[in-house]
Amino acid sequence: MFDKLFPFHFVIDRSFRIVQKGSSLSKIVRDTDIFEDILTFNFPKFSVKNSFNDLLSRINQLFIIEVNGTGILLQGQFIRRYGQDILFFCGNPWLKSDANLTDLNLASSDFFLHSTAIENANFIQLLFDELMSKLQLDGDLENQRRFFENLFDEIPVDLAIFDAERRFKYLNKTAVKDDQLRQWMIGKTNTDYFNLKKMDAEIGQSREMYFQTALDSNKLVSFEDIHHKDSEKEVHMLRIVSPYISHDQQKYLLAYGMNITDIKQHTKIVDQKNIELEKLNKELNSIIYSITHDFRSPILAVKGLIELVKMSLECNQQLDYFLNLITETIDRVDNQVIDIYYFVKNSNIETQLVAVNLEEIAIEIFDSVKYAVPYPIEFRLNIEQNALLFTDLYRLKIILNNLISNAVKYSRYNNAYVEVNATINEAQVFLSVSDNGEGIEKNLQEKVFEIYYRASKKTGGSGLGLFICSEAVRKLNGTIELDSTLGQGSTFKVNLPNFKLTD
Repeated sequence: MFDKLFPFHFVIDRSFRIVQKGSSLSKIVRDTDIFEDILTFNFPKFSVKNSFNDLLSRINQLFIIEVNGTGILLQGQFIRRYGQDILFFCGNPWLKSDANLTDLNLASSDFFLHSTAIENANFIQLLFDELMSKLQLDGDLENQRRFFENLFDEIPVDLAIFDAERRFKYLNKTAVKDDQLRQWMIGKTNTDYFNLKKMDAEIGQSREMYFQTALDSNKLVSFEDIHHKDSEKEVHMLRIVSPYISHDQQKYLLAYGMNITDIKQHTKIVDQKNIELEKLNKELNSIIYSITHDFRSPILAVKGLIELVKMSLECNQQLDYFLNLITETIDRVDNQVIDIYYFVKNSNIETQLVAVNLEEIAIEIFDSVKYAVPYPIEFRLNIEQNALLFTDLYRLKIILNNLISNAVKYSRYNNAYVEVNATINEAQVFLSVSDNGEGIEKNLQEKVFEIYYRASKKTGGSGLGLFICSEAVRKLNGTIELDSTLGQGSTFKVNLPNFKLTD
């Protein structure tokens, strides 16, 4: 039962060896009993010594311990049971980063503050069931009562039991440390307690409302108390209240609470950083928009001047060669500026869903790029349309423009073709763009979607096209993959959802 309440618990002995691990912790740590190999003190960080006696002097202190290499933090306390030379760490876990639960062999049910908040309410009910069963079956009722009260007192979670009138029947020492006050509270309500302590009456009234909701609905209810709001002493408590019917059909409420102030503070810091990053990102995008606009104006002006020079002068072969070289160089710069503009725009504009005609778009794009090479290219288009396609027109054009233009640019003179195949149904569109061009080496294929990577030196591309294409696919919650054979050609396969509009 202890492991069900704290599946990430562990136990250390006087030699600072881990002699027991909870079921969830055992899934992810190495098969070793050396503390330093498995765990690291995150808070407090500098003052803690890895020794039994040092931890023994910090029994009531809050610890945050990192499970090495997992991105998981444990928050809790060390407790000592029955004078034994072992210490139990009872802690609640949370992820400090997007750790891969599958890789760690974990499920969301391993986490106390997530879906297991409900499960842990059930575990406390099971403990209470066991307590009531022991009291009924064992003749030594007083010893049994003391045993379970001591057990509950050692758990670093607020625990309380209320009757159907929302009056305290029991609460552990973690909830109220003062023995005299704890005795006084038996038979009283939350409102009585709040009046005595001159605490925020609104919190007490809200708590009573949640308690009554749990009683009326016969369902678990969770809520959050915020004490000393907007002050340096602000405390956040997660409260879970679960109805329980005893063997004699009496209704009770099982309630427990966890201090989640540290988690809230961490979340607040992360949120603030995200706001700052978002602001910085907007400012950066604004600068890039300005730069791309300001860069294109002189580029287009220079291109125009070169054409005027060609028209005004009788150019010899060498001069004509140099002017064409300048034009090609300027075209590369212009294309890179355009790519950067598309990248920024794709990152920032909202998705706008409309009905699109895939056939018209594909033909239009091919017609605009087919003269990029000085030889004819056959265009093959096959579309099996079983439903109307709804997607973001701007991003669909980015995807098709990059794939079709690349197929043209990297084609070969002999019998060149570009083939577009698509199947559209109500759920998704399967799209492929194939060519019989130069192809891409196997060891380079996984890199083609990286920013500024160019798999071919045939043309002066920016290395942004396929990266922007993959980002547009990602924005539409789709997938893109490459199948290519060097010297034979390439096929890009795209799978996009069909965002069927609803009234």
